[in-house]
Parts: sequence; C-alpha cells; structure tokens
Amino acid sequence: MKIYLKGEKDIDPIAIPIYGMAVIDKSLSGLPYDIWLDPAGNRRNTRHNSPRLKVNVDGILIPYTIGDTPKQAVSDKRKVNHENKIIKWIQQNKDILLKQWRCEISDKEALDLVKKLE
Repeated sequence: MKIYLKGEKDIDPIAIPIYGMAVIDKSLSGLPYDIWLDPAGNRRNTRHNSPRLKVNVDGILIPYTIGDTPKQAVSDKRKVNHENKIIKWIQQNKDILLKQWRCEISDKEALDLVKKLE
C-alpha cells in the first residue's frame, strides 16, 4: 500500500510515499511483541535486498532477517528480551514469511498461515 501526501505550498505538490505494513499481533504469534511485515517485500528499492521483518519492541521497530539463522539486521544490535523466542518463531514460520516477502502470497494469506510459537 502506498499513500501520498501533498505539499501545502503554492508550488508543485511534493509526493512523499508512506508505506503501510501488515501487523501480526502478539495473540497470533505467541510472542510478547507485534511483528511487522513489509507488503512490498523484495520489490522495495532499498540498500539491502535480504528478507526481513520488523519486531516492535517498546515502540522501536527492530529488523530481523528471515532465514535459517535469523538475527538482528542492524549494525548496532539492541538488547531484546525474549530474542530466542523471536528467532524460534521466525524459523518456525520461515517458509510463509519468505513467500510473503517474495510477494508469492498476500499479506492476508501470510497472516492466516503463520503459526503461534510452539
């Protein structure tokens, strides 16, 4: 989803893209944090092109890689309580998360398919 805001000046409008994200609520994941999935996935034009999602830890979105060995995808690693649970949940749902990131399934399909932490 892309939303554009219009500039308020008398000059040409400025288009600023704002990207929405699909949220996997704590009650669906079994984690103590909400998970944010990027609906643009691998289509987004960014510096990185590795599969990732974001974990909302106390209002800060921390990126994690999606794969066999998930980890924080930032150089300045943060201390995150229950990080082992986050990693286990990503591993458990890896195939679904990768399909969503590759845009092979929709956000809704991903939300319907992810499993609660075992």
